Amino acid sequence: DFHRYNENALNFQIVINPIVQTFFGKGIWINQMSQYGGYPYFFEPILKVVGLSILNITSIYALLMLASLSLFAYSLYKIIDNKALLVFGFIGFLFIHFFSASLWPYELYLQYYPTRILFPAICLFLGYHYLKKPSVKFYLISISILTLGLIWCIDTGIFALFAFLAATLYHIFSGEDKNITKIKDIAYHFVYAALAIILTLSLFALYTKLRFESFLDFSKIVEIPFYYLGGGGKGVMNTWVYVKEGENIFHWQHAWVLGFFALITTVAY
Repeated sequence: DFHRYNENALNFQIVINPIVQTFFGKGIWINQMSQYGGYPYFFEPILKVVGLSILNITSIYALLMLASLSLFAYSLYKIIDNKALLVFGFIGFLFIHFFSASLWPYELYLQYYPTRILFPAICLFLGYHYLKKPSVKFYLISISILTLGLIWCIDTGIFALFAFLAATLYHIFSGEDKNITKIKDIAYHFVYAALAIILTLSLFALYTKLRFESFLDFSKIVEIPFYYLGGGGKGVMNTWVYVKEGENIFHWQHAWVLGFFALITTVAY
């Protein structure tokens, strides 16, 4: 018998098809949609060099998965002093992601691994280094990199960006400077972040204009997430519903709930 993932090739196809279409000149949010974000934009230049094939695409995913896990492991190693806790914690992390709710390697759900965990891993890495030695230059670079997460996959990219912003602002707020100095620093960091985000998105739009002969439509980035939030983006409270024994059972959209708790945890840290 096939595993449930292999019984439904749609899960694989829906990730691969936008990469293939982008390779042949169709831009995401220009003349095609991509359910899990604009990650094909980042694949396309590499595939132009190494060639388009399932082997090459999955090899890139494998390297991204290795990079994500390495960033998590490195950041946790630097943050956690108790190395025994670190080892068991990381083993628990791997178990939850790959064995408790899925059957690895038979269920290679690329939508999550590494698509949705890449930028949270980058966020943790950048956050550790910035908070260890804050600087405006590194702050701007970090914001610019994490802004690309909005393009890559807004489902988690937006939380990675906001978590980094919240952590840096909390770091300023909890400092020993006078309140007026803190307010000024927070205001400056808001301005720096806004400028970095606008510049990064503008440059990316210029890239799509040069490469695909059209500016991407940023309004389309949230169309699919809002669709899955329910009712064409009417809000978080109108989300997934499933039927059990003839009765509608209400559930919050899990990505927003998990993202909220991740943000609060980062700020608390």
